[in-house]
Amino acid sequence: MMKSKYKPYAKYKPSGMEWIGKIPEGWKTKDFKFVFKYQTGGTPRSSNRSFYDGDLIWVTIADLGKRYVFTSKECLNINGVKEANISCYAAPQNLENELR
Repeated sequence: MMKSKYKPYAKYKPSGMEWIGKIPEGWKTKDFKFVFKYQTGGTPRSSNRSFYDGDLIWVTIADLGKRYVFTSKECLNINGVKEANISCYAAPQNLENELR
């Protein structure tokens, strides 16, 4: 039997979503759309790699398969943002506060 490096919480409750199961008693669940601002569409032409040499983190669906998103596979420059008519949003500084 493997020993977990994380201690279990004292009490758990149903999350209300079958696929999640039980969550610690003090936790809440929220839909992604209520925590982050996001939009779909708008992709700079991948054939023009000059759009992808910037420092603006561009999170795509490919980045969301991980548990945490600290960066993305691609970063854009301002020309790529303008070319694809993408809106820019500031990342929350403290995600824990966003979830309350």
